[in-house]
Amino acid sequence: MFPVEADAGLLGVLNLANVRDRAVRARANFSAVGAEKAGILALHCGRP
Repeated sequence: MFPVEADAGLLGVLNLANVRDRAVRARANFSAVGAEKAGILALHCGRP
């Protein structure tokens, strides 16, 4: 394996990890926003 190929492979792995990390953060953020909206709706409906 040539050094250039190794670098390309490493970059690919790092890029995949970065994309997955971003997706996980986005999902967590979306869930937090959803929970917040549900809480606001519950307050408007007068439910605990």
